[in-house]
Amino acid sequence: MTFTAQHYSPLQLSDFLRAQARISAYVHESDLQHHHAYSQRYSAKVLIKREDQQQVRSFKIRGALNAILQLPQLGSLVCASAGNHAQGFAFACALLERQGTVFMPINTPKQKVERVKHFGGEYVQLCLVGDDFDAAKAQALDYCKRQNAYFVHPFDDPRVIAGQATLALEILHQQHSIDYLVLPMGGGGLAAGCSEVFRQLSPSTKIILVEPEGAASFQNSLALGKNSTLATVDTFADGTAVRRKGELCFTYCQRNMHQALTVTNAQISQTLVELFNQDAIVAEPSGALALAALDQLTEQIAGKTVVTVLSGSNCDASRMSDFLARSQALQQVASTTR
Repeated sequence: MTFTAQHYSPLQLSDFLRAQARISAYVHESDLQHHHAYSQRYSAKVLIKREDQQQVRSFKIRGALNAILQLPQLGSLVCASAGNHAQGFAFACALLERQGTVFMPINTPKQKVERVKHFGGEYVQLCLVGDDFDAAKAQALDYCKRQNAYFVHPFDDPRVIAGQATLALEILHQQHSIDYLVLPMGGGGLAAGCSEVFRQLSPSTKIILVEPEGAASFQNSLALGKNSTLATVDTFADGTAVRRKGELCFTYCQRNMHQALTVTNAQISQTLVELFNQDAIVAEPSGALALAALDQLTEQIAGKTVVTVLSGSNCDASRMSDFLARSQALQQVASTTR
């Protein structure tokens, strides 16, 4: 059983406030950290929303909990995920003592697989299938139909979007005046929810959405004038490697965004290395998208207050050598072009 995007009521502030009340006992109000080095570099006040501080090390706990808490008590649950939604889903299943089945791609980082097992325990069955999220999702939906189970979508469900939107409510409580909000974008649940909160409560804030260059389905859709599907995606930033944005998510994001950007794997890697060296923060590639995009915004953010979202830190330590190599290669290219 799944939510049908064609039949929904537009999300209101009351939906976001109810979601916040519903999940507040289980979700940590993450820090909004003033980053001095980035602020100096860009002559701006750069703040980082630290969603890596959540129990599942990403914002995904918000949407998963808000959705599951509203589902009927009877019936099993199913989700498809690149890894972070699966952890939020597993945490919620164990917390609420609900049986769930998780479908993730075969190439999901080992750290994310192990954390799903850790959070879900006896309540969650794990299936590794397909080469990317979309392939895993197709099998999850088929399984859901056969088992008559509830499908908890990782992004394209108003209950999930409202849960992710609680992050924006926190930001506005922590910092009242914000010129730019820079958000990472995968399927679009976080971007849709947060941009809608800001549209309603802080309409002067400019919304910047950032995708990895190798999975830029939003950029592709904007160019085509409709939500469209990529033939393939690069899974370097596995948490945002989605071929097609959610239908609801695309609608909200297209309306609310001021600018859409992409960043390369090398730019992502350089940001990951900087965060580790300067702050001992171990972010994941998708989690670093917003910060990695600031170089493209240098002129317009000077003298402004900029909030970026560090969306997650679920990353295998074995990948750090690759990040370092890509970062060093980018620095060498930059030095030869000066």
